[in-house]
Amino acid sequence: MDAVLQRIYDEENAPSAYQLYKLARKEGFAYTKEKVDEFVKKQAAAQVLTARKAPNRVTGKFQATAANEKWQLDLLDRSTKPSQLDGVAQTHVLAVVDVFTRRGYLEPLVDKTKATVLEAYQRITERAGAKGVNPQVLSLDKEGATLSNDGAFEAFLDSKGTVVRRAEGRNDLAIIDGYMGRLGLELGRIRLKKKQRMNEWAPEIAGVERALNRKPMTTLRGNAPRDIEQAIASTDPEEK
Repeated sequence: MDAVLQRIYDEENAPSAYQLYKLARKEGFAYTKEKVDEFVKKQAAAQVLTARKAPNRVTGKFQATAANEKWQLDLLDRSTKPSQLDGVAQTHVLAVVDVFTRRGYLEPLVDKTKATVLEAYQRITERAGAKGVNPQVLSLDKEGATLSNDGAFEAFLDSKGTVVRRAEGRNDLAIIDGYMGRLGLELGRIRLKKKQRMNEWAPEIAGVERALNRKPMTTLRGNAPRDIEQAIASTDPEEK
């Protein structure tokens, strides 16, 4: 019976346990939620172990089962409309999203060199937790993957035990792709509301991050990323 779950899991690009349960039921298979949860956790655990032993073999799907287990990273290019922030021109935005909670982190960048991106990424890991947070897997697109080919960025990830996963299929980075779309829409909404010029986006980035983390999402069953984090931190069993 696990072969059926494996087939659906692979065909649907590593859906969540809840989504996999619904897809299996739709095909007429009467799996329990506990069985599906156990299957998804085994998928994640097996791939993390493989990644630890041989990082270059991390090529398949990977579904997060806990907060800050897996992140996705991308860069927003605004170099044609540089924006001033504290008197310094910003040209890009580093975006990182936690796959489990869908919480996003944004950092304006003065350029997209490895050193600049590394500094911004380190700030994000510090903001993600009181003692710093480092994911087990960091997924990148083809451009972002070059950041890990050599130098300080790769060394930092290695030192924190983070495995880099290169995107293969068109849906491998669906979560960060969706976030980047919402980021663009939110920046556009603010620009129209405040009647801003195209080069006035940088001071809005911090507010946009907070706004996106407060917005309900259908993939989180109507919750916002902030709601998921609060439920995880809560000791109230009703919120779990």
